[in-house]
Amino acid sequence: MKNPVMIKGNKYGFTLYLDPEMDFAALLPLVGERFLQSNRFFTGDSQIAIRFEGKELTFEEQNQVIEQIEQNSQVRISYIMDENERNEEVFREAVEEYGKRLREAFAKEKEDYKKELLRTAPVAAGQDHINLSKDGQFYKGTLRSGQSVEVEKSIVIVGDVNPGADVIAGGNIVVLGCLKGSVSAGYPENRGAFVVALDMQPMQVRIGDLIARSPDDDRKGKKKKKEIRDPEARIAYVENENIYIEPISRSLMNDINTNS
Repeated sequence: MKNPVMIKGNKYGFTLYLDPEMDFAALLPLVGERFLQSNRFFTGDSQIAIRFEGKELTFEEQNQVIEQIEQNSQVRISYIMDENERNEEVFREAVEEYGKRLREAFAKEKEDYKKELLRTAPVAAGQDHINLSKDGQFYKGTLRSGQSVEVEKSIVIVGDVNPGADVIAGGNIVVLGCLKGSVSAGYPENRGAFVVALDMQPMQVRIGDLIARSPDDDRKGKKKKKEIRDPEARIAYVENENIYIEPISRSLMNDINTNS
């Protein structure tokens, strides 16, 4: 009996055969199982192309199949091939062209975003306490010891938060720099908020009514060997009555509520 789900791959993509006689609802979980079993053949977080054969699929069904593939393997689908696009060279060109367009669009978006930040972000001018408006805000500049920023919703800080500085937000806090001060997200009782920093070294993190302090606070007075490490973007969030700080990943962000 012919396998209802078959994969024929090359360096830049693969053809996925689905039994045309089989019901789609029955085929879908078989796709997930097939890619879970074949996961060792797909290395890295590669962007590749896919071509469907056999069963005719609607646009929505194609998306459901791709979702099954990405949930059960390291494969990331960047392009859906036409049924007549068969050879490996066409696969390669399609993936490279997609990657080029994606990089160009991202570069433009990043530059436009940066210009908007520079245009709208408030800058501290010797103030020790800055109250921002009710909506989510950007703050540009380094917060030094003794300074604090308070906002009713979420805030993005374009700069560092030094030891002795405080950030208080009713929503989420994102620090595009080094976080070494104290932050309170979801203030006063929203445990669904989170804190993100490109370099996470806080003295204290509060989310809602829960508080976590730096382990360094327990070692005051003790000499500590200076560690050299590469900064790593991390996220602090609440789960099971505890605050966790972990490296940012796509799967973790999918589980975090970003509506705070």
